Amino acid sequence: MNTLASLTFHVHFQDHVVQYTAQYRSYEDLVFSKIKDQLTIIREHPTLSAGIAITTALLLMRGKESIPLYIFRTTIYNCMLYICRMHL
Repeated sequence: MNTLASLTFHVHFQDHVVQYTAQYRSYEDLVFSKIKDQLTIIREHPTLSAGIAITTALLLMRGKESIPLYIFRTTIYNCMLYICRMHL
C-alpha cells in the first residue's frame, strides 16, 4: 500500500515539474524577447536613449547636488496641493 501511494505521489510530482518547467520557459522566452526588443530600440534611437539616461541620472542624484530632483519633487507636491484645493 505504501509503495502505491509513493508511486502515485511520484507521478503527480513529475507531472507538476513538467508543467512548471514549461511555464517557466515560456515566461523566460517572453522576458528575453522583451529585453531584446528594447535593446533593438535603444540601438536604433541613440539620442532618445541618451536623453532618458541623462534625465534618469539627474533625477536620481543624491545629496545637495540633487537640484533637479528637488525641483521635480516640489513641482509634484505643488500640483498635488493645487488638485486637493480644487476639490475642497
